[in-house]
Amino acid sequence: MSIRTPLRGVVLCLAAVPAAVAGCAGVAGPDVTTGDVASGLLTPIRNPPMGWDSWNRFHCNPGPTDTLIRQTADGMVSSGMAAAGYQYVVIDDCWSLVARGSDGNLQVDTARFPNGMKAVGDYVHSKGLKFGIYASIGTSTCTGHTAGSMDHEVDDVRLFASFGVDYIKADRCNVPGGAVLEIFGEPVRLRQLPRRVEEHLT
Repeated sequence: MSIRTPLRGVVLCLAAVPAAVAGCAGVAGPDVTTGDVASGLLTPIRNPPMGWDSWNRFHCNPGPTDTLIRQTADGMVSSGMAAAGYQYVVIDDCWSLVARGSDGNLQVDTARFPNGMKAVGDYVHSKGLKFGIYASIGTSTCTGHTAGSMDHEVDDVRLFASFGVDYIKADRCNVPGGAVLEIFGEPVRLRQLPRRVEEHLT
């Protein structure tokens, strides 16, 4: 499956419970492996995306915050994790408000991120790390607390690009049964999706 979006060189992880498939595949890219990107051929990437995600420890309560993400980025560098290949810092669910704005975009929860998401992404990048964010391909996120990306895929990808996002963790929650979705650029029928897909967006 080849996905075409405004985000170039971004990793998309379509996550679902209960288990993940070991190993990853991606569209060939200069930072992954040699090959012809235009061909759209899937080739193994050297390592799975490795890093830190806010969900496992912080969930929505207390949830992710600007301070937490900056401290985590600092810790990944000072502890040697970054040097060992752990390069992604991913903000999981509950970073946005319940409803979209009047422009149709997801709204950053400024109580958690008073400087906005681009400032957080810039800080993560300044540490030599990559910046990730969470979305759901359904009508709402898995907690049901915030809006999902269904029917807003292009808008959300553009928004994430403005944040400087390198990685999208896309959960498959609150999706109408049997729906055919435009998942960040390509129509995909749900039953065709593996439990977990790692792809480079080109």
